[in-house]
Amino acid sequence: MNNNRLHLTLRKDLAKRTVKKYSVTQYCKTLGIGRSAFYNQYDGMPGLICHILKHEIALHFREYQDCSLKQLVYGFLKEIYDLRVYYNNIYHLSIKNNCKRHICQEIKNKFFKELQQYLIKSDYSNKKILSISSVTIYRVKDWVSHGCKESILQIYSEIEPAL
Repeated sequence: MNNNRLHLTLRKDLAKRTVKKYSVTQYCKTLGIGRSAFYNQYDGMPGLICHILKHEIALHFREYQDCSLKQLVYGFLKEIYDLRVYYNNIYHLSIKNNCKRHICQEIKNKFFKELQQYLIKSDYSNKKILSISSVTIYRVKDWVSHGCKESILQIYSEIEPAL
């Protein structure tokens, strides 16, 4: 399945308003595929959510490849804030599927790997890159779980010392 199509379909369905329920059946209907095609690729909604979020992180790093680390992180926060309904829905769907911990670890690992590639020519150690990844992802997770009520600048000011 095409990553951009998967991404856009999920975003279209979840970015408009807060949803309490969202099923594989709804997703498949919007995408125009059968449930068996979905389950051939994913173990369920948690697998899809994880795949989409990792894809979004990779896209973000590509978009900001020529920017400073601070610009990259600020842009990451801005994108999440601009699409806060979508990310809040994703967060709450992952809780309902009892997969929050798994998804958070997968996302942290993806962010770490992308940041490692991004900083490959820098003097940052893997330990420092891991620290930046952990601080960023865990703070963003907390922010999203509370509906992104704090400003981007507030969140950025808490992450910036790790950069």
